[in-house]
Amino acid sequence: MVLFVNAPDGELPHNVGTLLRDLVKVLWERELTRETRGWVPYHEAEERFSELAYQMIDEGASVAASRQTLRAAIGEDLLHAGLSASILSERGHSIQFSHQLMQEYFAAVRTLKGAPITGLARREKWREVLGTAVGLVSDPDDFVGEVLAGSVVTAAHCVALWPDLREDTVDRVVSQIVAELDPLVRTSLEASFARYMETATFSDWGSREMANDALRNAVDRRDQLKSALREMGNMAIERLGASRVRDYLRHSPSG
Repeated sequence: MVLFVNAPDGELPHNVGTLLRDLVKVLWERELTRETRGWVPYHEAEERFSELAYQMIDEGASVAASRQTLRAAIGEDLLHAGLSASILSERGHSIQFSHQLMQEYFAAVRTLKGAPITGLARREKWREVLGTAVGLVSDPDDFVGEVLAGSVVTAAHCVALWPDLREDTVDRVVSQIVAELDPLVRTSLEASFARYMETATFSDWGSREMANDALRNAVDRRDQLKSALREMGNMAIERLGASRVRDYLRHSPSG
């Protein structure tokens, strides 16, 4: 509510990274007003919270840790201030970031300080962190290029979360999606659908027009992505000569 009221254009940021960055600063400055024990300038707090969040995700640790563990990691005073600022929360005998998005935000901050972006993109557990980070970098197009070198799926996720990318950046991601899905359409999809149709009956639902509508409604971010997916959908339907598209997509081993 505070961010919305004070937004110059009357809108909240469209990327979770940008939103959390503004929110955390408001929360932290509130603790200065309260004269909370353990308060330090934000850049110091951010560095220590970001190291903690990154380490927890990197090591695959639980989202929660004991007070003793957190005290050793960031110190008792900062732990106290983090709890007071609602950056951290205490539940039972454990402490964690107040929300998973909060943890991913701080991990994204640390990621942008020299972490191997392409390498992280290859690991699914970093997908949301990188999607958050795209809203924090000075050159999101270059960042998405690094992500794309590791994972087209994570790059597409970044595209969906940051609407202000250059058209050529989006085109690169779409082209890679098409390149990776085309062999699947030619082989796995055809064989899988053929096996399915041996036992399934044809249905009017699977008309090409309705399949296009389903694909169009499934992707609501970029016209280029909509167009590419519709094209791939048309190609699959034509080659497979199939109906019952909805059931097929739901049960396809390719997802």
